[in-house]
Amino acid sequence: MIKYSFILLSQETEGFLENLQELGVVDVTRSVKPIDDYSASVLSSVGNARSIIEKLEAIDYSPRLSSKKTWSQAQQRLWQT
Repeated sequence: MIKYSFILLSQETEGFLENLQELGVVDVTRSVKPIDDYSASVLSSVGNARSIIEKLEAIDYSPRLSSKKTWSQAQQRLWQT
């Protein structure tokens, strides 16, 4: 028996696994856990960055944000956990 490991983009996973099954691969083990501490750290950083990006995209940057009170509220929403 030969073991292969693949790193896939999440949107391609299902189709790739279906193709492997059509080829006769029987045992497919999926893992979304990082393999080592460094990978876990990188995965955590990516998750944090995505969260900050989502919060930044949700902020209304229209001109009415020029008031200090409104800007302060936007900053508070950004750093809420």
